[in-house]
Amino acid sequence: MPWPIWIEAILNELSLEPRAELRDVLLTPGAPWGRLLNDHLVHGELTQEAIIRISNSFESAHRSHTPNTALVAALPQLRREGFSLHLWISNTRATAIRILNELNIQELFSTVVAREDVFLGKPDREGRDALHLKNEARNKLLVGDSQNDQMVAAMVGIDYDYFLRSFHRRIAESFRHA
Repeated sequence: MPWPIWIEAILNELSLEPRAELRDVLLTPGAPWGRLLNDHLVHGELTQEAIIRISNSFESAHRSHTPNTALVAALPQLRREGFSLHLWISNTRATAIRILNELNIQELFSTVVAREDVFLGKPDREGRDALHLKNEARNKLLVGDSQNDQMVAAMVGIDYDYFLRSFHRRIAESFRHA
């Protein structure tokens, strides 16, 4: 997905002062963009409605996704072995449900928490709380693809496994050559 387009749309919602400062940070691969957006939400410089509106538009126009096929293949077995599967996604609910349906794995998840379900996105605890996992960190594994996911896991004391999807590698490469 063309991440810079989403970033520019979000930045256009902000006044000029934080725009220049944020652009450089957000276009840096691995940047803690979730924490930065949350700061602007808390201070009233950005609204949740704006993020959802921009995300819906962006995600409708750029519908591609690159699933981690090994992870997708492992999910039914994990469920059969009694693991409870939950999804906390930075995308909108419509995108999450569409992707889960395309991958034929929606029924495997007990809970799906999407962008609209929380005021503050990853890595804030609000999403974890919405999953009702407050006191259940033992024997949990968070699988993610971003620094935000890693911060969530550290914050709540859950083991973390990182995977980098190919489109993230392409985005990182495009930033290096820009």
